[in-house]
Amino acid sequence: MAANSDVVRIGVNLLNFSNSEQAGVGFFTKNIINNIRDISPAITLVFFCQERFEIESYFDPEIVKNSLVIKSPNFKRRFNRILYEQFILPKYSKKIDKMYSPTASIPFFLSVPSVITIHDVAPFALRNKYSWYRSLYVKLMTKLNSRISKTIVTVSNFSKGEICRYLNVSLDKVEVVHNFMPNKHRDPSLELECKGSEEDPFLLVVSTLHPTKNLVNTVRGFLGYIDQYPETKLRLKIAGKLGWDNERFFNLLSESDIGNRVEVLGWVSDSELAQLYSQCLGVVNLSLYEGFGVPCLEALYYNKKMLISDTTSLPEVAGKCGLRVSPDDIKEVVNGYKALVEMKVSEFEFRKQRGKFTKDSMVNSMARILL
Repeated sequence: MAANSDVVRIGVNLLNFSNSEQAGVGFFTKNIINNIRDISPAITLVFFCQERFEIESYFDPEIVKNSLVIKSPNFKRRFNRILYEQFILPKYSKKIDKMYSPTASIPFFLSVPSVITIHDVAPFALRNKYSWYRSLYVKLMTKLNSRISKTIVTVSNFSKGEICRYLNVSLDKVEVVHNFMPNKHRDPSLELECKGSEEDPFLLVVSTLHPTKNLVNTVRGFLGYIDQYPETKLRLKIAGKLGWDNERFFNLLSESDIGNRVEVLGWVSDSELAQLYSQCLGVVNLSLYEGFGVPCLEALYYNKKMLISDTTSLPEVAGKCGLRVSPDDIKEVVNGYKALVEMKVSEFEFRKQRGKFTKDSMVNSMARILL
């Protein structure tokens, strides 16, 4: 127990955070860390991160200022980081009452209870996401860490079921804490543009560029739609950083006569992303596998209808605000684009679905788990 019974010292293992673009993992971690002390002042945070990780700009500066930050050397190789995590990090156990890891990476020999977050079990459910040796390591470590941790946090009911299925852990060990949007995310000045631009209508895809996101079929379906309806002015904009195995996607773009109908924007800033959401006609997410689907949550907060895969967690997040199609059926995707353009979703339906992912409810749940 903590020396002061009124304070609980929570270690936060950020050793595998090395830059500011952490995708869904970072979205969840930022929101939880930046809000948890508002809900529970009894929590004191102790961060463990690499020297190069710019923690002061990643989290709310006030949160960092009122926390203890313990920095490790920078690791050029993943193996060195793992050694430090397993053999050096446990020596700091006396400074904390519980260790929290935003990923499934945690020391085996901690003398305090641990809580981990597993966003999805894609390495188990999908073939060829990683090289065989990395896949073997990730599967092994995830299984072991799921055994030794006191609690597993995940971000959707779908992921909870997958974790229990693949990792063979009990239902009561897995707690669902959904992603949520921070209150300050929506810019009221953009509300006037929420219906999209009639002169330059476009659909938005927000995604890291890699095969699991199914961008090849996303583009193929869109090209099929504009072939059927050549009079449409609709465009497709894709925002997100480069991932891996992008050859088929870029080959499709270069070999297709698309002009400016499909635009790859690359990584965009938060303000640029807010502008894209406010102006788009709708959001497209035809991913093959998701543990949650943050772009669907963001679409809800901008009252944007969605074209989504009928698989994994996306129907859970989008609800009736998303039109579901089979992501592997190109004909169904083409028809889905047409239906999305014509689809109407009421403000009531958006508000009802957003209500399932409120900040106070989620942060309260996380505080209860950590305390």
